[in-house]
Amino acid sequence: MHAGLYDILRGQFADGQPIETVPESAHRLNSVISNLTGLLNSRRHAVEHLPDFGLPDLGSLYREMPESGQDLRKYIKDLVEKYEPRLSKVRVREEPAEASSMRVTIIVTGELDGRRVRLQTTFASNEAVQVDQYTRRE
Repeated sequence: MHAGLYDILRGQFADGQPIETVPESAHRLNSVISNLTGLLNSRRHAVEHLPDFGLPDLGSLYREMPESGQDLRKYIKDLVEKYEPRLSKVRVREEPAEASSMRVTIIVTGELDGRRVRLQTTFASNEAVQVDQYTRRE
């Protein structure tokens, strides 16, 4: 089993899927997605012994969009590289979005066990951050 310890203790991944209902070949990727979901939904200084764990206040980033998009991408890249060591060769880019959508979509690309993976991370002003497998074509 390649699920993370936290996933095993909870008995499910961050999306609510029970571990036993997910094929074992998908455990590792689902565990990475669970970890990134928790990481990107955490705010800096919320974990006292890891002051750089999580993102800074997103309110200020949203107010300064689109100029703050580069800052958000850098924060995400740094966090993924530090707190998700199962992903290597991490790249982060922003998807073009409609101004009226009030959503920012960031694509995180990396290698997991030598295989390329793409994850879509969606930030919305009134929702939790969502991390899923990337489904759009480039």
